[in-house]
Amino acid sequence: MDVLLERWQAEGLSAGTLKNRLAHLRWWAEKVGKAGVIPADNAQLGIPKRHFVADENKARELGDRLDRIRDAHVRMSLSLQEAFGLRREECIKFQPRYADRGDCIVLKDSWAKGGRPRTVPITTPEQRTVLDAVGSLIPPHKNFIQQRRTYDGQCKAAGLSRMHGLRHRYEQMRYEALTGWKAPAGELRAQRVTDLLKRPIYAGYVEAPDWAVPLRKGYHEPLISFETFRTIQDRLAGNAKTPARKDLSADFPLRGAVVCGHCGTPLTACWTKGKYSRYPYYLCPKRGVRATANPSAVRPSRTSSRRCSIGCGRRLSCSMRRGPCSRTSGTSGLRRRRPTEPA
Repeated sequence: MDVLLERWQAEGLSAGTLKNRLAHLRWWAEKVGKAGVIPADNAQLGIPKRHFVADENKARELGDRLDRIRDAHVRMSLSLQEAFGLRREECIKFQPRYADRGDCIVLKDSWAKGGRPRTVPITTPEQRTVLDAVGSLIPPHKNFIQQRRTYDGQCKAAGLSRMHGLRHRYEQMRYEALTGWKAPAGELRAQRVTDLLKRPIYAGYVEAPDWAVPLRKGYHEPLISFETFRTIQDRLAGNAKTPARKDLSADFPLRGAVVCGHCGTPLTACWTKGKYSRYPYYLCPKRGVRATANPSAVRPSRTSSRRCSIGCGRRLSCSMRRGPCSRTSGTSGLRRRRPTEPA
């Protein structure tokens, strides 16, 4: 395991890729009964935390490199990627007769990622020129998989790589067109995000205190509702920072944040030993109730403290849960108290 991890790190793989591969290995190890071979905490393996903000600008431009592509279908696909920010599968499966709606293009659910159809507006003459020149993007004698291999081979031969960067470039241009500011690619910081969230222009309102212009509704189309904007402002104003616990982990992400639904006591994080591995769960120290990720799986533990309600006060064992206490089993008309009934 250590040798494999060192090899991946030597290849320069990102922290996210390493975590995904280790997740697959943990699944395999659990299935073969060797779950303890790989530590549950990635920090023990020296894998850093994943960064969700890009440290570099991933945008790409074609320029004159498009002329290096010999296949006409691949050239049209790359032109669509650059003009509309399409993904690789979308630009190969693209059908202009269906997609072109005049002022926008419509992408089918079978083309788009996750099966979610979407529309892309046509805002520039360059986009219309590219769209008018596009024909069928998959030759009649090929299917999608074959054309995708042709696409990859042509890009590799032309020295083109990471063509998803064309989509990054399109999104940056759209951001600048909508906001008037250049996209903070590669240099996005927490304070920058906070400043953007406080601007009412995204909610369809304008405000200029320096010019004595109060908050008023604008004529542009909002990106979010004003109610959502107000909710964001309320959260920003009341975001009290609490000290982070040192014992938080991927196994117990809710440690210190969940309480028992019956008595309100904070749940304790525990481990239980199974046949092949250990499993995490939360336990109420007062009621002895286990809580898992599935709400329907909440059940009393075998050490639950239950006593006879007849009056003898004897602790009920697991075998007595469905019947009365052995000392009072002959008493007629009496029953054992349920856990939710008061004593």
